[in-house]
Amino acid sequence: MEAAAEDFAKKRKHPKVGLISFGLAVTTIAIGLLILILSFIPEDGTYAEKRFDNVFLVFGLFIAPIPHFIGLGLGIVGAFLKDSKKGFSILGIIFNALPLIFILFVWILLFWVVWAVLSSGGGWR
Repeated sequence: MEAAAEDFAKKRKHPKVGLISFGLAVTTIAIGLLILILSFIPEDGTYAEKRFDNVFLVFGLFIAPIPHFIGLGLGIVGAFLKDSKKGFSILGIIFNALPLIFILFVWILLFWVVWAVLSSGGGWR
């Protein structure tokens, strides 16, 4: 009877930081998808049509990287904890790193386009 209790106590558990990392990734991606879906709903007026597009761009380029960086750090911490399961930590690392890589690619592309336009001599036309 005591051996069973000791085995149960020794079972590895998911670390809370890994669960938080995975939760941050899923929540941030879900909010981004919700804003993207809302940006497709037509509204009257010229400015109102672009309101959710602007919100989506600001969220995607400026706000979303913050929880993804935090989640990536927590996932890495959870992956290095001893005597714990690594599943949610690894999923948190993956689901936080992929959007960060994509956002980094968009930033590089954005700066490249701005540099190309400004270095062409005429500026914005």
